Order: sequence, then structure tokens, then C-alpha cells
Amino acid sequence: MPEVTLRMPSNTVRLQIVNAIQEALRLEEEVDFAVRQTLASYTRRIVEGSREWDVMYQKLYELEMDKR
Repeated sequence: MPEVTLRMPSNTVRLQIVNAIQEALRLEEEVDFAVRQTLASYTRRIVEGSREWDVMYQKLYELEMDKR
């Protein structure tokens, strides 16, 4: 197994990794919330869990992620 030489303290690297993961999770939560709000705002109710809801959710999720 190859060794890795860090140019900064290992705790600093660990904290940067943790921060990156937390930021990614925060973004996913924000996008999920925005997509669910959009789906809920439609005049015609789309039932969560239905094939139509899943397709619309995925499409809106991708569009929202592209924006950000």
C-alpha cells in the first residue's frame, strides 16, 4: 500500500474532509427541500412515491443541482 505524505497536519486534512462532507450534505438537504416545495406547489397534486412523483422529483433535483 503506497504511503501518503501530507503537507499539513493530519488533523487539518481531517477537518477539511469533514467540512467538505458536511457542505455536500447541507446542499443536498437544501435542494431536496426546494424540490419538495416545488412539487407541493403544483395545482394538481402529485402523490409522493408514485412513478410520476419520482420522475418529477429526479428532474427537478437535477435542475436545482445544476443551478447551484
